[in-house]
Amino acid sequence: RARRRAGRTAALEAAVAARTADLSREIAERAAAEARAADLRDDLRQANRLAALGQITASVAHETAQPVAAIRNYAAAGEQLLDRGQVEEVRGNLRAIDRLTERIGAVTAELRGFSRKGSGTIGPVPLIEVIDGARLILKEGLSRVVLSLPDIPFDLLVVAGRVRLEQVVVNLLQNAIEALAGRADAAVTLTLDLHPDTVVLTVADNGPGIDPAIASRLFTPFATSRPKGLGLGLIIAQDIMGDLGGSLRLVPSTTGAAFAVELRRA
Repeated sequence: RARRRAGRTAALEAAVAARTADLSREIAERAAAEARAADLRDDLRQANRLAALGQITASVAHETAQPVAAIRNYAAAGEQLLDRGQVEEVRGNLRAIDRLTERIGAVTAELRGFSRKGSGTIGPVPLIEVIDGARLILKEGLSRVVLSLPDIPFDLLVVAGRVRLEQVVVNLLQNAIEALAGRADAAVTLTLDLHPDTVVLTVADNGPGIDPAIASRLFTPFATSRPKGLGLGLIIAQDIMGDLGGSLRLVPSTTGAAFAVELRRA
């Protein structure tokens, strides 16, 4: 009987050890799969950012070409003014050139920051800086619409990562610009609702609105009504907002489409 008990105990211990090993392998495989999924989500967000940059390359070229041409004109005029001995006018030209180079530097710096892969750091971010950064990136596209902005306090801080939140705003504004292509009365309106613990930023346009055929699956991959759209921008933006502890949703609108971005106040 003692030998049988010992045998049963040994068999039970062996079974427990085998099951423990299986569970350990399953846990390790699941952790590895989750890590791979997180890496894939980060890569997808980065690809989306780079795709957005690709779409606005022409706009950036236009935005920098104008000040470069102006710098050339100021420099040529400055040389003539020097020949005439008009030193004060030359100083004015040099100050204008300085302002233009600052403008070019601001555009390129914003694009470099936007193209980098986000570090994942979340903390207090001034909302007005995010809006200004998105406007700077999309300046050429926004010049074709009437953009209405709310009064955003300089000290209004939200919990976010600047580049990631900027990606969400760029996606929403870019979608609105594309939806309004060809409209003479194209308009995009940003509104801000302040609550004790949250901030709701709404991006609305007066375009054709969301196609009812895809409205119910708008936040699923590859759902798009645009011929050249991939249908990934909104699902990526919603994923980012989830990571930031906020949300992105389609809200009712009498005209066009409206998207509400809810953020935690810092």
